[in-house]
Amino acid sequence: VQAIMFMKAYQREWPALIVTPSSVKLNWADELEKWIPDLEPGCINIVKDRTFPGNLKAAVTIVTYGMFTKNSKVCELITAEKFKVVVLDESHYIKSYDSARTKLLVPIISASKRAALLSGTPALARPVELWPQLNALRPDLFPKFFKFVNQYCGPRRMPWGTDYTGATNLEQLHGLLRRFMVRRLKKQVLKQLPAKRRQLVRLDIPDRELKEVTKLMERLKGVDLTSVMNSYNAGTGDF
Repeated sequence: VQAIMFMKAYQREWPALIVTPSSVKLNWADELEKWIPDLEPGCINIVKDRTFPGNLKAAVTIVTYGMFTKNSKVCELITAEKFKVVVLDESHYIKSYDSARTKLLVPIISASKRAALLSGTPALARPVELWPQLNALRPDLFPKFFKFVNQYCGPRRMPWGTDYTGATNLEQLHGLLRRFMVRRLKKQVLKQLPAKRRQLVRLDIPDRELKEVTKLMERLKGVDLTSVMNSYNAGTGDF
């Protein structure tokens, strides 16, 4: 709903583009009609075919991530349209910086005048997964991939190349994210659900995998996660 109101605030700059997983594309259409009553069904263009985008001049175009592949006519036409207002739902779909989908979508976001990325898990496992989303939204803060990973991903030389799965300078990264990232806790938006429950599950790890886990634990010893969380809870962004 907040994303829809964000779009509504810039309605003069429409047509707008929403990129979403296929399972919720119809939900987005329903919610748009619900929260923006002056929108008629014909004003919402839901792209259904990779070869034909429908009416890109409609008030809102809804397209799924699956449409963004190499040689996709829809992707080509959407890129050329240069939408000024763009929303990505489940934006972690572009977490892989070298995937074709990411390379096709980031320029569309960057070319827009207004953009919002929504995700419950913007980084599933490591800071490197944040870079495509951050670069699309704020290229002024995160312009270069290698500068980002050198600063925040603890790169390591490996026999097969460079490993960017580490995490460094997290307090500094957290401070930058607070400038434009809005975090919503479940208890703030879904009050009807029970409180989060934590459960300890013990796993039997084979010796070979255990060695990798031990190495990871050694690397994490230098990451002060408590300090990061305390800074967030205190509401301070000065790092």
